[in-house]
Amino acid sequence: MIIGNPDDCVNGGVYMKIELKKRVLVNEEDPDEQKLLSTNEEKLLHYNALKSRLKANFRKEIFHKIDSIRILKEIKDNDYYKLEGYKSFDSFIKSYRLAKAKSMFI
Repeated sequence: MIIGNPDDCVNGGVYMKIELKKRVLVNEEDPDEQKLLSTNEEKLLHYNALKSRLKANFRKEIFHKIDSIRILKEIKDNDYYKLEGYKSFDSFIKSYRLAKAKSMFI
């Protein structure tokens, strides 16, 4: 499966072709495998499992965003970006293609 479309890139965005490879899992169920669900009870159980996975993914995403904010704050507070020749924190942020709005609260 390939994720991404070069036509979706706007304003000089970067296109990344990401290919997901199938892996063999020993004694584990593939969470992405389509399941044949016949009864409403099976469908409801599967639906609840999907919602649980989704909630877990949101929690992980929030954790990673908070960690990124902490990293950016430390880089800004200690002027670490200057070690690489950046004149300002904003120019450092632009090199990572982060929206200024995302870094404003740092």
